[in-house]
Amino acid sequence: MPRDRTAAVFGREYLIRENDEGLETFLVIDGGYVVERSDPNVREGSPQIIASVISDPCKPSFVGEMAYLGGGFRTASVRSAGRTLTACLRPNHMEILIEEFPFFTKILCKQFTERLMEANDLLRIHHERTAMDTKKWFLEPGEVLLRKGEKASSLFQLVQGC
Repeated sequence: MPRDRTAAVFGREYLIRENDEGLETFLVIDGGYVVERSDPNVREGSPQIIASVISDPCKPSFVGEMAYLGGGFRTASVRSAGRTLTACLRPNHMEILIEEFPFFTKILCKQFTERLMEANDLLRIHHERTAMDTKKWFLEPGEVLLRKGEKASSLFQLVQGC
């Protein structure tokens, strides 16, 4: 629900809803918010909380900037957690902030950097959990890899080579 000016939101009011189309970005000046995403493995109406963030005037934060900068639909819902002071920024407002106010551009870049680092960490952890211990074996003609009826202790990918 876009706003045309700075506004205080209360309780569980949604700034952004997952899968909605929108280019507005919210600058959270003071207060807190929760980022939620649907979990396809859980019944509808039970979103998964991804992050809880508290902002203050010394460290404001942006929400909704990914849809603005990348186009497309919202990837998560964002709702206020208590009294939250926000500014709704339309695309032309964001352009002015980025061009004329380096402080806000730095905040935006820092947020992207933190998200990228988190994503890299999650990918690394996922890779460590799912990666196979691979080895190359070269068999000589007539050498037996597996015998019929015996339990295999490894997974093999056979490649015919020269």
